[in-house]
Amino acid sequence: MVNSKPGGEAGSVRNGPPHDGNAGPSACFILCRREEPNFEVHPNQAVEEVLGESYCIESAKFKGTNILVCRDDRLVGALSHVPAPMDPEEDLIEAASANPKWPDGREQVAKHRSLVIAAVNGEDDLSPVDCAILLTRLAVAGLQIFDGFGVFWPYADLCNPREYFEKVATKISDGQLAIPLWIRCDLVRAPDGTLAASTRGMHQFGFAEFEVDRCSLDPQRVMKFLWSLAQAVIVRGVVAGPARVVARCMGLRVRVMRGRSRRAPDQMVYKLALR
Repeated sequence: MVNSKPGGEAGSVRNGPPHDGNAGPSACFILCRREEPNFEVHPNQAVEEVLGESYCIESAKFKGTNILVCRDDRLVGALSHVPAPMDPEEDLIEAASANPKWPDGREQVAKHRSLVIAAVNGEDDLSPVDCAILLTRLAVAGLQIFDGFGVFWPYADLCNPREYFEKVATKISDGQLAIPLWIRCDLVRAPDGTLAASTRGMHQFGFAEFEVDRCSLDPQRVMKFLWSLAQAVIVRGVVAGPARVVARCMGLRVRVMRGRSRRAPDQMVYKLALR
């Protein structure tokens, strides 16, 4: 069993504020249906196509289940196959069950028999966003190499199917981050019909989470707002200004406050009054 809690070209986009000691995401998990590795494409081909021509695998140490990825003779990451399911599996099942992008996620992830750990070698010159971009693209290469069917991003308790993960990852650019792969949005409908919402995963970029206690907006609109706000905040490094800009662009009004989390009272979050 494997514990689910980890300690242009990929990583070339300088995004976000200085990390101030926050190294950003360093590992995620690729789900595979077979216990033994099933190579769909040659590792070097996948790495070059997804990450860029300056990336390659360290062929001398390639043993099939452990792939070291280098850039200009420097180790930047690894893909390590583990012939065992995730432990505790409950974290994975909950993450897939809660994802509206994967309607049958609970049933699918229960079928995984092995994992590939995608890990990046965090360096001082990489911001948390650069680490996330590099890790995301490394995971896409891992999906292709090992024929994976899903990716678990433990920093947000988020599990996405392969097709959606690849679709969002291919759109990464200077103006578009893979927020739906990095930040989870939880939506809860109260008995009176109002909606509460919260994020998971902002901490990996050095920010407190967002919470909307009650609003009467459409759930998809709220989710779009939170993802758009997450991108703006991660890139600009501040909250209040981007929140007002994003809300205005969507025809909304927002008030930002600091307060204790409804879900975890010992944590401080950004409370958003949205209408």
